[in-house]
Amino acid sequence: ISAEIFPSVVKGTGAGISAASGKIGATFGSYFFTMLKEEGHVSGIFWTVTATSAAALVATALLTPSYNGATLEASEQLADEGRLREAVKTLYGGPSQGVIRGTQPELELASR
Repeated sequence: ISAEIFPSVVKGTGAGISAASGKIGATFGSYFFTMLKEEGHVSGIFWTVTATSAAALVATALLTPSYNGATLEASEQLADEGRLREAVKTLYGGPSQGVIRGTQPELELASR
C-alpha cells in the first residue's frame, strides 16, 4: 500500500517510514519474545502476537484511505504542484471522479 498511496514527492520518505516501523517492531518483538520464552510464558507469546495482529488490522482498516486510480492521480498532481495539504485531503476524501478543482480542463482525470 505504501508504494501506491504516497505521491512521488514524498514516496521515498513514506516508504522509508513504513519500513523503519516494521524493523523497529521486529526488534522489539524479538527481544520481548525471547524474554517471555525464557520465563516460560509461551502462551504469552501467542496472546501478544494475537493482540498485536488485531491492533494492526484495526489500524490498517481505519488509517488506509479508500482510493482508486483517479484519486491517486489527482493526489499526485496536487503534490507535484506543491499543494500537499490538498493532496492529502484528496487522498483521504474517497474515490475520486471527474476534474480536480483548480486545474485546467485538459487535466481532467478519467475515473473509469
